[in-house]
Amino acid sequence: MIVIIGSYIHDASYRHLIEETNGIDDTSRIWCIVSYSSGLKIYNYFIHAFHVFGSYLINLISVIIIIIMKVKQQLVILTNRSYKELLLEEIRELKHLITGPIVLMLLTFPRLIMIFLSNCMQSSDDAWIFLMGYFISFIPCMFNFIIFVMSTKFYKEQFRQTIKTYRKKMQRQRNKSILYV
Repeated sequence: MIVIIGSYIHDASYRHLIEETNGIDDTSRIWCIVSYSSGLKIYNYFIHAFHVFGSYLINLISVIIIIIMKVKQQLVILTNRSYKELLLEEIRELKHLITGPIVLMLLTFPRLIMIFLSNCMQSSDDAWIFLMGYFISFIPCMFNFIIFVMSTKFYKEQFRQTIKTYRKKMQRQRNKSILYV
């Protein structure tokens, strides 16, 4: 957390608020302007890319290490099977752990593109581009549940049992409230 905060600390010192008053209808807007030097702009792009892809790469590397370690442990126990055979079996069994970070990384590309291509808004007509970029950045978070819970048999079953328990509890509460009325 300290590293993440430290890598973005420059951003706060380069932001400036400017109040603009429209001379026609006396409406005012407050603009947040960021002005970086060319070196700091390159650093900012690098930090954004690192934070976007770094977490997914760490996740993917961790999954690969888990699979390799599990295959090595099974190889000691199951001496009659080959390393390649056990590796392919583990990959098939844990494919959701491999595909999850890859899919999330692909879904994060639009956000990264918006970071690299966005400039200052010239008018309020451009606001939809920035709004679209903002909402696109939430897509990977929304797909976490689908990728990691619904793709795994165990977690999917646990989720279904939790929903059933919750529904039963809510039904009991409704029945109690009907009895009191």
